[in-house]
Amino acid sequence: MGYPTKFAGLFNAGEFAYGINKTTPALQVIGGPNTTVGAQALQLAFGYTQTNDGLVFNPLNTNAPITVGGNSSTETITPSAVSNSTPTVYSSSSLTGTFAYLHGNGDSIRSGTCGLQEALNYAGSIGGGTVIIDAGWVALGGTQAMLVAATVPANVGIWDNRYGADYSQFTTTLTSTQIFNMATTAVELLPAPNALAYWQVNSANLINLYATTSYTGGSAMTIGYGTTVATNALSGTVAAAFLTTPTSSEIIQVGSGLTTNVASTAVLGKGVYIANSTTAFAAGSGTLQVCLNAALVTV
Repeated sequence: MGYPTKFAGLFNAGEFAYGINKTTPALQVIGGPNTTVGAQALQLAFGYTQTNDGLVFNPLNTNAPITVGGNSSTETITPSAVSNSTPTVYSSSSLTGTFAYLHGNGDSIRSGTCGLQEALNYAGSIGGGTVIIDAGWVALGGTQAMLVAATVPANVGIWDNRYGADYSQFTTTLTSTQIFNMATTAVELLPAPNALAYWQVNSANLINLYATTSYTGGSAMTIGYGTTVATNALSGTVAAAFLTTPTSSEIIQVGSGLTTNVASTAVLGKGVYIANSTTAFAAGSGTLQVCLNAALVTV
């Protein structure tokens, strides 16, 4: 693709699509082939790759699906274990996974998310940022299913620019720990812009990615503007029952925007947060994904 890999905290997912983007090389299997399918280890020549503009990264992770092999033996799996402490040392990197086909010397390993999960992991490893997916990512094979299934580290967001609209999608995934602490520590969904700009939030989708146990306790959740806390910015709150009653994953949408007059100082230069202010959630599992449809407006 040949676009900049990163700029000012923005990371281009397509440039991390190793083995798919022709400018970012695949990893290579050495040794073998394996003699049986199922749980197997693959030895790699090296555990790192490099983008067209020189960014070196280690793509392997137990949350990053990989595509292995070619022709009728091609498959996509997520590694169950990765050994990659010295990725630049020949034959010192390996991964373990459950395979349906035999793989061995000469097989290539490529991104299973067209660079999305690799970009998210890299941004998280250096302190945060925003990963961009666009029409170029789609052209490489990026799909909505990859986006929904992505693991989003703390301090990392996704800018969905696939459709080139003025509004973009910004996704934050709250861990169970963040959900437990939301009553005392609001979670930042969008960072504070400059003093003459504000986030115009059109709508918010909340996705309860149910794991095994519903949460208990809790109180209504609010998405709003602030510096460290949320004040009401959208037209409705989300009842605690959204996290406490489901036995499977569910989604709800709230919006849109401010519904009453507020002083401009309430929104200009303010971040957007989610919180539940009165009672803490407890004893549950699963994550909460918040997808904001928002635009940055300068006055």
